[in-house]
Amino acid sequence: MDNKEKLLNSPIKVKILKLFNEGGAEISLTFKDIKDSLNISTDSLKFQLNDLVAEGILSKKKNKYNLTNVGKELLKEIKEKGL
Repeated sequence: MDNKEKLLNSPIKVKILKLFNEGGAEISLTFKDIKDSLNISTDSLKFQLNDLVAEGILSKKKNKYNLTNVGKELLKEIKEKGL
């Protein structure tokens, strides 16, 4: 199983990525924005976000997370698969 498949099989990571396209527009989110939207512990969310940044799916600048081009492609695939 490659990294993309692992990510697509992680319900929490899929939920995190989908938050970046609320209302159809790409947005930037803070840690608090993401935490407030999900029922997840702080430590677990830190781990998931660090993993997504390390994989090149998200970038972090000045306390805001954004989708990278890789993340945008992955989000498109998530939508197409109906995840």
